[in-house]
Amino acid sequence: MDGEQNPSGQHEYQDHGPVQPMNVHSINVLAVVCSDIDGVPGARQAQIYGRATIDGAGEFVYRIHVEDRGEPGTSDKYWIMLSNGYNSGSQTLIGGNVQIH
Repeated sequence: MDGEQNPSGQHEYQDHGPVQPMNVHSINVLAVVCSDIDGVPGARQAQIYGRATIDGAGEFVYRIHVEDRGEPGTSDKYWIMLSNGYNSGSQTLIGGNVQIH
């Protein structure tokens, strides 16, 4: 959140291909919606909406779905969808750790 309590932040996503390699970089964050994950005690999820460039060009709407399934983050999930039709599908993180408070 910025000083006026608006959502803010930076996001970068890299698809290494081979089908559709691309670099997605956020321009802004328009909204963040957080909630509990039913049936998973202590787990949280978030939907993040905004606009991004692909390979440094254009402007595309993105929706990111992340799941924080506890520590140390070995079962956290990530999913990005773009207005050009790109859909990563829900993926368990290989590295990193989603933390939703």
